Amino acid sequence: MSLLNTNANFENFVAECNNAKTVEDLYQTTSKSLNRLGYDKVIFSIIKDLDVTPEGRTVGVFNNYPEDWQKYYAEMKFDQIDPVIKYAAVSSEPFRWKDLHKKIKMTAKQKKVLQLGEDAGLQNGIVIPIRGNRAQLSGLGLASTEKIDACDVRLDIVNAHCQQFFLSYKRLFSKNEVEEEILGDTLTQKEAEILTWAAIGKTDEEIATILSISRHTVDTHMRHIFRKLDATNRIQGVVKAITQGLINP
Repeated sequence: MSLLNTNANFENFVAECNNAKTVEDLYQTTSKSLNRLGYDKVIFSIIKDLDVTPEGRTVGVFNNYPEDWQKYYAEMKFDQIDPVIKYAAVSSEPFRWKDLHKKIKMTAKQKKVLQLGEDAGLQNGIVIPIRGNRAQLSGLGLASTEKIDACDVRLDIVNAHCQQFFLSYKRLFSKNEVEEEILGDTLTQKEAEILTWAAIGKTDEEIATILSISRHTVDTHMRHIFRKLDATNRIQGVVKAITQGLINP
């Protein structure tokens, strides 16, 4: 998939999410887009979020994992040893199941859980943790029924889709929709310029060269942007800025 097509598809996805009137509409839009990226199995959970009403917070809010696997998983109490859950609880960055052995030391039982998940039809598993400043702990788990070349799917693109989904979900379930929609501060012209370059994939070093400023200055601006947008990483910041109409990459 070309970068041009990817950007166009994502812009359409953002528009459809923003226009979603119900959670069901949002789920359908998100499922369709993630399926296009190769992931037809999704589980979305909100463990903790002070901005979301109680009925909107639960494990498996949105879930189409195989029912037989879910039943067996619960019966065996795999949630107590699942390495995916363990690492997702402390990670703020997206990760692939197949890379877990590089990040944590796993027991034989934990490795078996991953293998059983794949045998049950959850291939190419990835997790997108979603963090925020108000005791927020949420995330999406994605997988494919069929084995695919995971290298063909950029993790940052999947992450951007999941972040946008979550923003739209919070809009539908927020305790205070006005607070959710209005930013406390607006971006300065320089911050918007920097974030626009970041949105099209430029690194801090490349942005510094383009704008004839130091990398330290770019980093400082990015930290200010994250604070203003209540974002914990650049993907989340870019998605929020696009959603709010602050940048148009």
